[in-house]
Amino acid sequence: MNRIVKGLLIGVPALLVTAGVCVAGLAQWRLGHVYDEPLVEIAAPVTADKAEEGARLARVLGCSGCHGESGRVLFEAPNVGRLIAPNLTRVAANYSDAELARLIRKGVKRDGTSVLVMPTAALTHIADNDLAAVISWLRAQPTLPDGAADGTHWGALGMIGLALNKLPLGADALHDPAPPAARIRNAKIDEGRYLVSVTCRACHALHDTTDDGFGMVTPPLADTVRSYQPDEFQTLLTTGKAPGNREVGFMSEIARADSSAMTEDERASVYAYLLSDQADADE
Repeated sequence: MNRIVKGLLIGVPALLVTAGVCVAGLAQWRLGHVYDEPLVEIAAPVTADKAEEGARLARVLGCSGCHGESGRVLFEAPNVGRLIAPNLTRVAANYSDAELARLIRKGVKRDGTSVLVMPTAALTHIADNDLAAVISWLRAQPTLPDGAADGTHWGALGMIGLALNKLPLGADALHDPAPPAARIRNAKIDEGRYLVSVTCRACHALHDTTDDGFGMVTPPLADTVRSYQPDEFQTLLTTGKAPGNREVGFMSEIARADSSAMTEDERASVYAYLLSDQADADE
């Protein structure tokens, strides 16, 4: 019996240490993995006169909400870690236009490793003219000191999450192989479909409830919107208030921070698409 106890006292800690080393190794492999994603020049020119529209689109797409003026803490929890949305003014200063395009659309950083959490599955659909406007806005910003010190780091639970693929890497998302060269602005359903693909689809599926595994459950987008009248939908996307003056969780925050920067016509296009036969046919 004493031998068994001694064996357990030696063996169990050794197994735990070995498991910990394996978890840490796998997590670091994922974080350090280099993706073979080529640079592709965007067709639309990056010019200073597009910066104002780029600032608006940066809100619509959620860039400003996540990154703030010069980076901010997105998430922090004991034993899990600390996730920073980087300072975009400093990132842009060190990236070429093509590198920024790859970062936004594909989630691949300059060194070939992946971004974390960034919704590249939606941003992959961004059209060249809108992407050029966002990059023009980034180019117009002065380089600011980092708004969040110490950077991203992970605790034991965070490393386990990375090892088990529970913390999403943007470069692993399903990407559009050929994003649109230009955004269609004169066809309501087409523009609505485009806007939904680059914004709403970051959180919602069209016809299914989704659960990100971290406590955020989102309803099926097209089915939910059918319960809204046009004016109610406009109110939701500008003020975050659902019918009955209700707050609807994270959606209310997103609406006030991001969707409110859409034009009235853009919000109407989103509504028209979500009620259309095309939305019924789309996955």
